[in-house]
Amino acid sequence: MTDARRTWPALVAAASMLLLPAGTPASAAQVSVPTESMPCALTAWLSYRAKAPVALHATPSRGGEVLGHLPVWTRAQEERPNVEFDVVAARSGWLRIAHVTDEQALDADGKPVPPRAIPTTGGWIEADAAQVGIQSSIGYARPDPAGEVVVDLGEDWLTDMGEVTAIRGCAGPWLLIEYRIHHERAATGVLRERPEEARKREMAWFRGVCSNQLTTCDQASVDVRK
Repeated sequence: MTDARRTWPALVAAASMLLLPAGTPASAAQVSVPTESMPCALTAWLSYRAKAPVALHATPSRGGEVLGHLPVWTRAQEERPNVEFDVVAARSGWLRIAHVTDEQALDADGKPVPPRAIPTTGGWIEADAAQVGIQSSIGYARPDPAGEVVVDLGEDWLTDMGEVTAIRGCAGPWLLIEYRIHHERAATGVLRERPEEARKREMAWFRGVCSNQLTTCDQASVDVRK
């Protein structure tokens, strides 16, 4: 990767609208979501795709008691980061989160933006409500670098080439990522849009997690090709 640091807002601030780059699946390996609860240890932020406040539930179920709501990003406060939180567990399409924070922001005149109301307790949110950066090009069928490669994006990171649509699982430094790829590179290296019918949701285990929503992380590459 020649550009060591880039801003995530340019890549994910409007993920539902941006067409980000992509590659070609390396194999037809089947990746499934584990049914058991998985411990997680990462910081994420609320997905910029969310258009309405995200419910925080007491249990991993839409029918669970609602403990509060996470406020969403709006274009009216374009430079303001989204709320962040620790992800401590993943289970069957849900993430258990804790320590929700909302970084202080300044408006165009340098004045503090009024704070947003955030939940003061932990709880469960749906897995597609969380966002992280993935500074890695290679996704695997299982959380093991010796495992089968599902997708290899060459010199491009996953969050350059597409969007993270959900965090489905955790295993140490690995995340099971559901993603959708919007771009691909021609044989000449030129970046082009992928056909709409090819932009399917796929899953793979990735490392290279970046929890900074304002810029990319200064970290060594985890990609090693056999």
